[in-house]
Amino acid sequence: MLPPATESAADIVSRCQQVASGNVDALLRCASRAMADQHQSIMQQVQALNGASHRGTHNYHGASSSTSTSSTSSSSHSSSHDHQLLFSRDLFLLLCAALVFFMQAGFAMICAGAVRRKNLQNTMLKNVLDACGAALAFFACGYGIAFGGDDDPGFEYAPVNRYVGTANFFLLDVHNLAFWAFQYGFSAAAATIVAGTLAERCQMKAYVYYSVFLSGWVYPVAAHAIWSVPGVLSPFREEPLLGVGVLDFAGSGVIHVTGGVAALIATWVVGPRRGRFHDEITGDELEKPREIRGNSMSLQVIGTFILWFGWYGFNGGSALLLADGTADSKAFHIAALAVTNTTLSAGIAGIVAVFGNIVQMDIRKGVRHYDLKPAMNGILTGLVAISAGCGIVEPPVAAMTGAVAGLVYLFGSYAMLKCRLDDAVDGVAIHLGGGVWGMLVVGLFASPARIRQAYGFGAGDGGGGGDYGYDNHDHNYDSNNNGNDYDAVHPGLIYSIGRDRADARLLGMQLAGIAFLVAWCALMMWPFFTVCDRLGWLRSSARDEVTGLDKNFSGGLQGDAEGALAASMIGKMSDGQLEMYEKMIRSVLRCGVIGAQRLSVDEMGELREQADALARAKRLRGVGVGGSGGGGSGGGGG
Repeated sequence: MLPPATESAADIVSRCQQVASGNVDALLRCASRAMADQHQSIMQQVQALNGASHRGTHNYHGASSSTSTSSTSSSSHSSSHDHQLLFSRDLFLLLCAALVFFMQAGFAMICAGAVRRKNLQNTMLKNVLDACGAALAFFACGYGIAFGGDDDPGFEYAPVNRYVGTANFFLLDVHNLAFWAFQYGFSAAAATIVAGTLAERCQMKAYVYYSVFLSGWVYPVAAHAIWSVPGVLSPFREEPLLGVGVLDFAGSGVIHVTGGVAALIATWVVGPRRGRFHDEITGDELEKPREIRGNSMSLQVIGTFILWFGWYGFNGGSALLLADGTADSKAFHIAALAVTNTTLSAGIAGIVAVFGNIVQMDIRKGVRHYDLKPAMNGILTGLVAISAGCGIVEPPVAAMTGAVAGLVYLFGSYAMLKCRLDDAVDGVAIHLGGGVWGMLVVGLFASPARIRQAYGFGAGDGGGGGDYGYDNHDHNYDSNNNGNDYDAVHPGLIYSIGRDRADARLLGMQLAGIAFLVAWCALMMWPFFTVCDRLGWLRSSARDEVTGLDKNFSGGLQGDAEGALAASMIGKMSDGQLEMYEKMIRSVLRCGVIGAQRLSVDEMGELREQADALARAKRLRGVGVGGSGGGGSGGGGG
C-alpha cells in the first residue's frame, strides 16, 4: 500500500521503521514459542528413556546406574550432582555394611550367654567360623550365584539366568564392591542363625561344612530368586509374576525364613540336648521339659542391643539399594522411614512379649513374674518381622507388626517345646516365625505410595515396562509419580479393600515366596543334615556332652581358666574349710539330690570336679597326712 501524498519523507521513514519493528517482534515471539515446544518435546523424550531404563536401574543393588547417568549426561550440572549423590550412597552403604557385620558380635554374645560354661569356647569358635566361612563361600561362588551378571551394562534378560547367576565368580568384573560387602553381611547372618540352635551338641566338622554350604549355595539361590533383576520371583523382571513379584525389602524371607528353616531341620535331625526332655540316668521321658540355664543373662542383653543397633544398617542400607536408581536424596528419606519403623516394631514387640508371657504364666501356672528372656527374644522377633516391609509400610503398621510379632514369638517358642524340639536360643521361633509374619505384613498392609517411592515404580507397573496395574482410564493416575497414584500399583490387600477394589496379587506372591523359600531350604538342608548324621559328623558323643565340648574339642582352655580361678579361691580357705566343703560335696554326690531336687549328670560332674580340686589342695597342704591325718580320716568317716 502506498502512503498518502501529504506525508513527508520523514513520516514515511518513521512509519516503515514501526512496521519493520512489529514484524521483528512477531518473529521473536514465534521463535520463542517454537523453542519452548522443542524443549518440552526433548524433556518428554528424556523421561521416556528414563522410564524404559527402570528395569536396569531399579534393581536391588543398583549396579547398572550408568544407564541412568548416561540418560542425563546432557547437563553437566545434573551429572555432577548425580555423582555426588552416588558417592554419598556408596559411603553410607559401606557404613551400613559395617553395622551388619557388627551384628556377628551380637549373635556371638547371645550364644555365649545362652550356653553353659563348659561349652562356651566351642560355641564362640562356631560363631567366628560362620563369619570366616561365609566370606570364603560368598567370595568364591555365593555372589556369582546370587547376583552374577546383574551389574553388566549389557546384561540381557536371558531365561537361563532366572534361577542362578552365571558370572562374577571370585569377584571377577565386579564394579560395585560396596554392594558385595553389604550382601556378605547378609549371607553371614543367615548362616549364624543355626549356631545358637545347635549349641552344646554339634560337632565342629559338620558345622563348618554347613556354614559354607548355606552361604555359598542355599542362601544365594534364594537371594537370586527375589532380589536379582531376572530372578524368577523378582519384581524387577520385565514381566513379574502376577505383575508384581515378591517384595522383601530387607530380608524377612530371603535371610530369616531361609535361616529359620535350616535351624528347624537341624534341631529335628540332631535331637535335643541331654536331659532336656528325658531323664539323663534312666532315659524316661520327663513330664515337663527341664530348663537348661545359660551362664550369663548379661551377655544376652548386650547381644540383643548390639543386634538392634546393627539392624539400623540392615534395614536402612537396603533402602539405598532399592532407591539408588533414581540417584536423588529420596533414598535417604526411605532409609529414615525404614529406621523409624524398625524402632517401633522392636520396642513394641518387646513390651507385648513381656506382658503376654505374664498372662500365659498366670493361665498355665498361676504365677506372675517379669521374665527377661521374652523381652529380648520379642525384640528380636519384631526386628525380623519388620525387615520385609520397613520401607513400604506406614509407621502405625510397623507398630502393629511389632505387637503381633511379640505374640508370634511366644506361640512359636511354646510350639517348639510341645513338639519336643530343643532350641537353645529360640532361633526358630524368632527367625522363622518372625520372617513368615513379616512377609505376610507386606501382602496385607504395603502402602502403594511407599511402594512407588521405594521401588521407583508401581509394583507391577514399571518393572516390566507394561501396564500391570489398575485400569488407568477408570481411575485417577498421577503420571508425574508424586506418590499419590494409589491405583497404579498392586498394594497390600487391606489397602486395596479400602479403595473398594480387593487386590490379592501381592498377598498371593508373598505366600508364593514363603512357599518357595521353605521348599528350597528344606530340599537342600534336610538331605545335608541327614547325611552328616549318618556319617557320624553331626552329633557329639554322650561323653563329650557331659564333660563339655570345650574340654574335648577346644583343648580345655576354658576349663583351665576356670580351674585357675577356682584354685585362687581355694587358696584363701583354711584347712578346716577345705575339710568341711569336701565332706559336704561328697555327701551330696552320694545322695544325688539337694533338698528335693535331683541332680543332673552335668551338675554332678561339676560337683565332682570341685571335690577333686579340694582333694588336690588338701594333699598339697598336707591336710590329712601325718599328725593331722586322724582328724581328716575321722571327719571323712563321720
